[in-house]
Amino acid sequence: MLDAPKTLPSDPEDLRETAEGLLDLVKSQALRIAKLEHQLAGHNRHRFGSKSESLDQLQLRLEEEETAAAQVVGEDVPDGDAEGQ
Repeated sequence: MLDAPKTLPSDPEDLRETAEGLLDLVKSQALRIAKLEHQLAGHNRHRFGSKSESLDQLQLRLEEEETAAAQVVGEDVPDGDAEGQ
């Protein structure tokens, strides 16, 4: 292939072969990159867990905030009932 030439071939057929070789190289590298990205994603899921865990934590935090807000409202209601009786 083109190890380190300073000029491209001048013959159209040689130039076409060189371009096809470069396209094959690009395709194989793109495939390898995709494979490595897939492997990395699997390793990250194994190491850090799935993203659904972070959603579960967010939902739990929301429920805790709602519970705390309900307790504050609940504390106000008995005081109002006690004054009315």
